[in-house]
Amino acid sequence: MKRGKKSLAILQAKKNLQALSIVSSRLKYSAGLGETYGTSRDVYQTLGWKKVLNFSDHYRKFQRNEIAKMVIQRIAKSCWSNPPRVSDLPNEISDFSKSWVDLVNKKSLFRDIYRSDKLLGLGRYAVILLGLDDTDDFSKPVNSEKVSELLYIHPYSEDTAKIDQFDTKRTSPRYGQPLMYDINPDQQDNQTMTIPSFRVHYTRLLHIVEEPMENNIYGIPRLEGIYNRLDDIEKILGGSAEMFWRNASPGKVAKADPEYQFGTEEKDDLQTQFDEYEHNLRRWLKVQGVDIKNLETNIMTPRDFIEVQLNAISIATGIPKRILMGSERGELSSNQDEKTWNNLVRERMENFCTPEVLKPLIDRLIEYGVLPEPVNNTYKIDWKRMSAIGEKEKADINYTKTKSLKEYVTSPGSDMLVPPEIFLRDIMDFDEDTIAQIKSELDDNDFSFSSEDVSDSNIPDDVDKVDK
Repeated sequence: MKRGKKSLAILQAKKNLQALSIVSSRLKYSAGLGETYGTSRDVYQTLGWKKVLNFSDHYRKFQRNEIAKMVIQRIAKSCWSNPPRVSDLPNEISDFSKSWVDLVNKKSLFRDIYRSDKLLGLGRYAVILLGLDDTDDFSKPVNSEKVSELLYIHPYSEDTAKIDQFDTKRTSPRYGQPLMYDINPDQQDNQTMTIPSFRVHYTRLLHIVEEPMENNIYGIPRLEGIYNRLDDIEKILGGSAEMFWRNASPGKVAKADPEYQFGTEEKDDLQTQFDEYEHNLRRWLKVQGVDIKNLETNIMTPRDFIEVQLNAISIATGIPKRILMGSERGELSSNQDEKTWNNLVRERMENFCTPEVLKPLIDRLIEYGVLPEPVNNTYKIDWKRMSAIGEKEKADINYTKTKSLKEYVTSPGSDMLVPPEIFLRDIMDFDEDTIAQIKSELDDNDFSFSSEDVSDSNIPDDVDKVDK
């Protein structure tokens, strides 16, 4: 028993040292923030900005600040609200693709992946726990021979799933990577769940990090770069509310007549009237020898000051201000904002969602036997195309595509120069599903076009007069 207590004490001491090391590292890089004129002026201290931020700061800001909530949720929701198609055969439903679809539907995978993305935005990393049925001791590596199914996946934040042990062996392929995590569900959402903490081996977790710097373990929280701006917005909004509150009931100034002599009772009665007026116990004053005037008010609109902060947040996050504010109403001037936003989301899908989340998750599920091996050991992750075009632009594009298709199929030898599938994909910009549908409508043994496939009859005579 004593040995067990001693081991626990040593383990706790190691955790305390690790936490102290993390805090010291953050202090090291943040100590000089805001210092100007050498060290004579500290802008951060003057403006009330925190130099060292932790998970709790980001979490509280997400809870109480409207803009912070939108920054965290909007980009994650835009990425995962239209899940991609995962397949190993482009035109057939294989065992692999069918198993993936069944797993997604039964376990609501994308719902929990979306949650993990939100948690990632609050910290330097997030993890997804794979609830496998090989053992109930999650501190042991996964035994793929005993895995029969994936019971669940569960996302945890950096604050809930702390790294407990690193691989320090320099000859190891995982040198410097986490080996063991300590998950404490009671930390989750600051709620008491009465679920004991447990240790988890890295093979049971998917460690997610976005835009890492020196290593693949820690990234920069999504709110870190705009935290000062969020603070400033709260000052402006809070100050404007206080300004209105104070000026909605302006103060009064009482100027006594220098020639009037106040008696003691008159002074006391005047003070009583003032007190009752201040506390809304009376709406009139009966005074003599005193001239009472309203103080002048000066109420300023906070709009311009808020705009400056929102512009800075939009620049830092890449989110167009209209999208950030949720004020998209289809105006012509906002089409560019929508396109910019779609490009940002598309880039994140391809550079983060696929290589950092989906592919590692699918590879693990294949390795553990939850998903069957894909054909030729390869599979594709195809995201749905995103567009932000109006009716006029759609008409222009459809007209151009129709004309191009007609020219292609009526030009002898065009399929020799540019094969039909390449033409459809790279020139017509059709997605794989559309190309597969076109293929199924044509001869399966001879995927080619003829002038009969697209004739003049398929193009309206008044195509040039299409209402755009």
